[in-house]
Amino acid sequence: MMRLLATSLFIFNAVTALGAATWNAEPFNPPSVPLAVRSPYLSAWLAQGQGTALNDAWPTFWTGSILGWAGLAKVDGQAYIWMGQPGIPNVNIHKATQKSLQFTSTQSVFVMTAGPVNLTITFLSPIEPSDFMNQSLPLSYYSVSAASTDGKSHSVQVYADISAEWVSGDDTLIVNWATTTGDVLSHEVKLDTQTTYTKINDRIQQGSAFHSTLNTAGATFQTGEDVVVRAQFATNGTLLNTQDTSFRAVSDHWPVFAFAHDLGAVTSATTPVVYSIGHVRDPVVQYIIVNADTQARSSYFWARFASIGDAILTFLNDYPNALARANAFDAQVNSDASKISANYASLVALSIRQVFGATEITVTSGLFDSSNMLMFMKGVHYPNATGHNDGKDEAMLVEESGNMLIMTLSCTQRTGDLSLIKTYFSLLDQWTQFLITDSLIPANQLSTDDFAGALANQTNLAIKGIIGIQAMAEIAKLNDDKARASNYSVHFFASESSPCRFTSILQSIAASYVQQWQKLATSSDGSHLTLSVHRRIHRC
Repeated sequence: MMRLLATSLFIFNAVTALGAATWNAEPFNPPSVPLAVRSPYLSAWLAQGQGTALNDAWPTFWTGSILGWAGLAKVDGQAYIWMGQPGIPNVNIHKATQKSLQFTSTQSVFVMTAGPVNLTITFLSPIEPSDFMNQSLPLSYYSVSAASTDGKSHSVQVYADISAEWVSGDDTLIVNWATTTGDVLSHEVKLDTQTTYTKINDRIQQGSAFHSTLNTAGATFQTGEDVVVRAQFATNGTLLNTQDTSFRAVSDHWPVFAFAHDLGAVTSATTPVVYSIGHVRDPVVQYIIVNADTQARSSYFWARFASIGDAILTFLNDYPNALARANAFDAQVNSDASKISANYASLVALSIRQVFGATEITVTSGLFDSSNMLMFMKGVHYPNATGHNDGKDEAMLVEESGNMLIMTLSCTQRTGDLSLIKTYFSLLDQWTQFLITDSLIPANQLSTDDFAGALANQTNLAIKGIIGIQAMAEIAKLNDDKARASNYSVHFFASESSPCRFTSILQSIAASYVQQWQKLATSSDGSHLTLSVHRRIHRC
């Protein structure tokens, strides 16, 4: 939670520096908008900077590398761009005008004006922490609907494509692809030569990108060179149902994988055209087990589905229900977070897809036993969760001691199973003793802020350690260890006027540390928290 709060504070400060956008933004205009964020390698964003419309820039991976993703429409024969920056030579094409942006915990919704028609584009990345199967699907939705703005009927067709940039961090590598037809139209693109668990520029060199839609009346598809396929739609409003079989490098005549839908004569809002986009690989994680052996782990959804095609079909058919669940989740998050403040609720809504998108829920590869579930969070060496028997582990003493105590308490509270804390109580106590000594004024060390490097006296690390201490007090209570519970729950602390004379007031270690942390970490004018604590703490 403190990591989320720190991220939210950064976002809030960044937002205040943004220039005014030319569209309505609700709850505010963020520096980057989540589009398809479901896993560490399905993470597409619109980097807004000073206010970038959906059709002012290409979507990007979280590192900033381009993900080719284009959206077009034809209205009464005139072509418009609603997403990306596709250049189409010798074609008369206009940019749609962005009217609004709204985001919730699970959705980013854009309204674009294309002549006498409004297009509503909804990007939905479901968050379903109580449903492991749904949460583990590395698939995201986006949809497009149209409505007349003048009360008249207008002919409307819509188009969307992705490029092979979705499957590699190196655009010179060769890719191949295929399109399947049936109940679902689905494009699959993948590297010709794959390397399991290997990354280039933080992009996994394994797996396939899938771009899919239901095979409904008026739907057409095409694969081929970007300018050729886009020009076909912009000129004719339909695609040719043909496949380019000249496999080549990502950047060699930029192959794209496209769909078009004819919405017919549009007056009132149409039923949305729904697409799914995904990045699927198997196995997903290499995990160290007993005796330093490694275990391959697969996404949890394989425990239910025999093929990715089955998963995509179920996912697309479930869109109305998924949208209803997402709306309920959004409302619950907003209600809970608003108890702190409206601003905090807005920041949580912006951050939450990023948090869940950094995780993957897995089962053992091959067996697909849903009872053997492990959830992983992306780290520096992900997807290699193989430990550091090489001695190259990162020194994150306060960070990880606090994390282990917090997660152990959370697991015990959720499951009601005390076996974990009973088995490892002495180790948990050892970590707590370290935090009592070293968390309030942390030594020079790393935190999970990957870009900052090692730093002494980090404010975020201090509060992480304090929360860890309180977690151990709760663990001791659950374990019926009254002596230790009392030790962690009640503490004499030194007054500032007489630092080595204990006052008669009993306070918990954690509560005492929080009071001191607030003084140490707050700026002199009281307006914000500082990066590092800045006042000397008295220790006896």
